[in-house]
Amino acid sequence: MNIFLSDLDNTLIFSHRKKLSGKKLVTEYLNGREQSYMTEKTLLMLSTFCSLEGNILVPLTTRTFKQYDRLKPFSDALGIRTALISNGAVLLENGKPDPEWLMESHSIAEPFYEDIKKSCSIMKEFVEESHVHFIEPFMSYCRPPSVDEPFAMLKKEFEGTDMMVISSSGKLYCLPKLLSKGNAVRRFIRRKAAEGAGVFAAGDSEFDISMLQEAEYAFVPEKNKELFRNIQNCIPVSGVFADGLCERLIRLSSAVHSSI
Repeated sequence: MNIFLSDLDNTLIFSHRKKLSGKKLVTEYLNGREQSYMTEKTLLMLSTFCSLEGNILVPLTTRTFKQYDRLKPFSDALGIRTALISNGAVLLENGKPDPEWLMESHSIAEPFYEDIKKSCSIMKEFVEESHVHFIEPFMSYCRPPSVDEPFAMLKKEFEGTDMMVISSSGKLYCLPKLLSKGNAVRRFIRRKAAEGAGVFAAGDSEFDISMLQEAEYAFVPEKNKELFRNIQNCIPVSGVFADGLCERLIRLSSAVHSSI
């Protein structure tokens, strides 16, 4: 078995604001407007990967259920039935949250509930209350006009605790370290009894570091490689990240598959 766990935004799919040459597939609509795309090359290569017996593609994204649900064109095109959303706190099987996984995630998050509420209060000092999002009970996030000051305040507040504060794509997030993507990978592999499987991962941001550390092969953008310098088996990819990582995924997963 080969498991490919991948971040989505800026990894497999890209905002409409990014210029992509060649043919592309609309992967998301928001209020009737095209919101994100995937290159046709990425679609073809991922389809090839998924068509091989024993291979599984599992999106692992910080997107919430509502945000992930907008990606129906993407999941339909690739026949995706399993996904980890809300940074891995929620396991979707055929579009529905797995109750056992969700119960475990609630148990993990419960001791940090007041800390997450506190992070919301700090965020409200910098943005309007309606723009502070509490993905109850797992995490909080907002998009402040300027990240530096609220980021510094949140980092100071939770220094030395089991909470993590991450700045990504202009947004600030606060959540328990036990709800990292890396922990989600470990839980997923145990859940699927997939020890010994070939594990591949791809990501582009600080959120993805723990996930990439769990992989046998980790694909990262060449331009961000310094962020991932401490990850073993890290494979920097130049050019269009999704296209390049999929080329390497096909080659490496085929080699792993044939050796099992």
